[in-house]
Amino acid sequence: MKIEKKKFLPADAIILTGDRDRADEANYNQTAGPAESLFIDGKLICSGGSRVTVGESWAIVSEETKAMLSQKEHSGKLKAVLKTLREQMESMQREHQLTRLFAEPIVSERFCKAMGFKKQNNIYVR
Repeated sequence: MKIEKKKFLPADAIILTGDRDRADEANYNQTAGPAESLFIDGKLICSGGSRVTVGESWAIVSEETKAMLSQKEHSGKLKAVLKTLREQMESMQREHQLTRLFAEPIVSERFCKAMGFKKQNNIYVR
């Protein structure tokens, strides 16, 4: 299994979601801070990054990827992906001197917790 990180492109969000109406949001995410897309064996599986000016993190995962990663036979891939994403998040936070990042559990609560976020009231903080 080969995991590659590439610079996030707005087209990645459209590929992952199938929603062209998210183009403005994707363009904003590309310019608001560091953002990368993750590929396994050449296939785009997710994108994520940080909006530095507001200290928020974001992630987009395709429905196909969510389904694949929830299957037991893919647990090794899931661990590798989560490790790579968490390292990426920590690097962004250090590089941009972000003392706190906020996330909403749009992808899932388990994902937020795996990325090191702790629930405070109804928002996740890292």
